[in-house]
Amino acid sequence: NQSFYTVNVPENTLVGKKFFKVNVTDADEENNPNSQVSYRLDPHAQSSEYFSLDEFGSMSLKRCLDYEKVKSYTIIVHANDHGSPKLSSSATVNIIVKAANKHLPVFTETSFTAKVSENDTNVVIRRLSVTDADLPHTPAWRAKYSIVEGNEGGYYKIETDAKSNDGILTLIKHLDFEAGHQNQLKITVENEEPFRTCLPTSRRGAEFARVAVIVNDMNDAPVVNPPEIRIVKMEGLSPGNELVTFTATDPDTLFKNKIRFVIAYDPDGWVTVDEETGIVTNVQKLDRESPYVKDDIYKVIVHAVDDATPPLTGTGILNILLRDVNDHKPYLISSYKEMCDEGDMRQVILTAADNDMPPYSSPFTFELLDDEHNAKEKWKLGKTTDNTVEFMRMSEVPIGNYTIFLNVRDQQGLSKRNFLNLRVCHCDDKNACPDAMQPTARLASHAIIVLFVGFLLLLISLLCLLIFMNKEHFKPQKSYQEPKGSLKEYNEEGGIPVDNELLPGMWREEIYPGFCPAKNQTKFDSEYHNRKQLETFFQQNIELHNNMDGVNYKPHSYLCEVEDRTVLHLNCLNEAESVVESNYLDNTGSSFAPLANVSQQYIKC
Repeated sequence: NQSFYTVNVPENTLVGKKFFKVNVTDADEENNPNSQVSYRLDPHAQSSEYFSLDEFGSMSLKRCLDYEKVKSYTIIVHANDHGSPKLSSSATVNIIVKAANKHLPVFTETSFTAKVSENDTNVVIRRLSVTDADLPHTPAWRAKYSIVEGNEGGYYKIETDAKSNDGILTLIKHLDFEAGHQNQLKITVENEEPFRTCLPTSRRGAEFARVAVIVNDMNDAPVVNPPEIRIVKMEGLSPGNELVTFTATDPDTLFKNKIRFVIAYDPDGWVTVDEETGIVTNVQKLDRESPYVKDDIYKVIVHAVDDATPPLTGTGILNILLRDVNDHKPYLISSYKEMCDEGDMRQVILTAADNDMPPYSSPFTFELLDDEHNAKEKWKLGKTTDNTVEFMRMSEVPIGNYTIFLNVRDQQGLSKRNFLNLRVCHCDDKNACPDAMQPTARLASHAIIVLFVGFLLLLISLLCLLIFMNKEHFKPQKSYQEPKGSLKEYNEEGGIPVDNELLPGMWREEIYPGFCPAKNQTKFDSEYHNRKQLETFFQQNIELHNNMDGVNYKPHSYLCEVEDRTVLHLNCLNEAESVVESNYLDNTGSSFAPLANVSQQYIKC
């Protein structure tokens, strides 16, 4: 029916298996020699030794194909009838050989060796190589490895390197030297595509290799036994009680290490542990209401540490289940309430709480205490639930703030005196007090005002003091009216003292009568009668002279430029209200010596 055919044939097609049929038709009468057809291959074609054609036009293999050697064949098929004369026709068949898995992968070695340390994890311990004659990087070539023996604990895994087709053997969990010094693994390999041979023989099994894994001993962490302990204790247990004892062992057989115990986690600092014995003792009172207690359990973690380098640790967990005791009194959750002076809002709901757990908490018993102003005549308690009570007004009460005392008692009779701050007011449309403010808030605002006023007064006081001090400091002094004829120092330039001869005209034998009743007395202007002021004045002049020591030119004496009148000695000036000793100039220093000499040695009263 066709003159050309293309047929794809896998190279591992079984020998003798029919894989193609040539379709031929004849227009002659059926069941007649003219319509009977015979088939034959062109005997001159080389492909005739690989293929055969039966009497019905079906083609089969005579030998195995090999894709690596020949990738395609061209066959000429002849068909002729049995009539007279014989008529014939031919067709060309192009057979394309497809690569297939007809070769098994083979390990390059049948046994391998790998060495690991017992603490190693997630490390490649060996690469296994194989060869495969199939077309590279095809499903018929790609290897698939499996560990069929020796991996019952799931310590290993093996994967295929996509480039090299090697098997990568990885240790994923650490081994125990004490459990075995060597492990034996059996590993098989096959292809992704199932293997099939072209020969009608029994199928070969998968290739396998053995791997001996040698385990090197390493330091093992101490083992705490049991790893977790749970104990039950009553809260409030006093310090100094032994709670539990941890034990730990060193699994190493070759090298035994010394083990000590330490606290690794104790958030509230409740316990301590003996380093040698592992005895856990509480050093604080056990409190179930601690923020670190979750679901009544306080958790402690203890580490057992060996003395190796580096040291390894084992972990022990202590769960302390705390039983509640009645160590807390019930209290009102809110001690402030508001009530309208008219309308339906004649009661409020009070809610109590207790930090203890049942049966040491609710249901509570509420009692109104008649401590002040006949409270029971104005108020009463209504319906109660486990933790609430209705607080009701019995009669009309004036608008204002009231303090009412109540007693709240738990199941075991433990009670506490609570107070309620109640505000009675004209309510707005929403049945709420306008601009409601709790007493604590009012107290806080008043305290802020008082503090502010006090701070303001303090600032005012400091300001007044500062102004007063400035006035005293800058108080204008009266002009010093020197007596006529007294000495004035016009030269304020520093230098060392210089003895100079007194020039004529700078002193007189006589003075004005009446100014010097006593030679050893001194009279000053009223502004300088105080000795302290004189010392300050002289000291300032001395400092001025000292600061000018660096001036190069020599000091000069200057004559007091006054009228030709008698010069008064300073010691001759007398103040009726003050007498200054004659030795007040002794401590004025060397800078004042020239003036002192002039005043004391040459001027005579």
